Amino acid sequence: MPLITTLIFFGLISYYLYQKRQTFTGQEVDYSFGDPVIQKIKSKLDEQEYTSAEFLINQLDSDELRQAIDHVSLNGNVKTIMDWREALPNSQLAILFLGVSYIHQASLDRGNLPADSLSSEQEELFIDSSNKAINLLEKINSDPEIKAEAYAQLLRVAGSTGDFKSADTYFDKCLELNPNHLWAHMEYAENIQPKWGGNLEIIEKFIDDLTDDPLVNQTVYLKMVWDSVLANENLFGGSMKDLKQQAKELLFEIDAELNNHPPSSIQKYVLYNYMTVVSEEFGIRALNQKYNKMIDGNFTLYPFGIMR
Repeated sequence: MPLITTLIFFGLISYYLYQKRQTFTGQEVDYSFGDPVIQKIKSKLDEQEYTSAEFLINQLDSDELRQAIDHVSLNGNVKTIMDWREALPNSQLAILFLGVSYIHQASLDRGNLPADSLSSEQEELFIDSSNKAINLLEKINSDPEIKAEAYAQLLRVAGSTGDFKSADTYFDKCLELNPNHLWAHMEYAENIQPKWGGNLEIIEKFIDDLTDDPLVNQTVYLKMVWDSVLANENLFGGSMKDLKQQAKELLFEIDAELNNHPPSSIQKYVLYNYMTVVSEEFGIRALNQKYNKMIDGNFTLYPFGIMR
């Protein structure tokens, strides 16, 4: 799909979500989600204590690593990361964090308006930031956790620029290293939808092959429900009337599972965000109120986009 067509679709959806998010929040998000270690990592980087920061980062699991990157790059200053890279030019972590900061910048360059409303300068900035991210992330050759995160982030760039062939490759490489990488599944679930040239057959196979990891499984199913609402097409097959029944059954099933086995991962907030928006969409007020409270202001990039 041509880049400009991809941008138009993505811009329309982003604009819809930007409007929808006002139902839930009007405030800036702290992307540490209250985690003291992630907050300490940012403080160490701000103070140029790079060795201490990297020691703490290396203790994180893959879900915490993703959140630490988002917190440092979205709640901090890109100059801090650039200073880190300059001080430790061979640091794989500094390269990773800087690459992701360019991905976030590309999203901000594009903004929430449809692509046909972008100026040529905005489009050029988006492409330039995306290319900078790719150039950095493809240099990552570190331990499996860091490399898996780099592949997941490259998958994100490939999807946003319409390079879906590369997205397939990055997805496979990420899962070889981390079969339960939540955000890789989320990005891939986005890329295979009909609006990007995918189809229901590909979606069905993707869902059939999903990991048994509850957080990944539950979140992906809810994302596909929400994206079905946005696209006005039941991505599971069947009619939109069928989707309503499917969504309600899914919401109550997941709620029961969460009551018995609440997730410990910091990425639980992605699931809670989807529980909130989907339950609101289908009029299940009790679940909407329950999970809106559990979100506690921790709004995630899916489904809401960057809030700052």
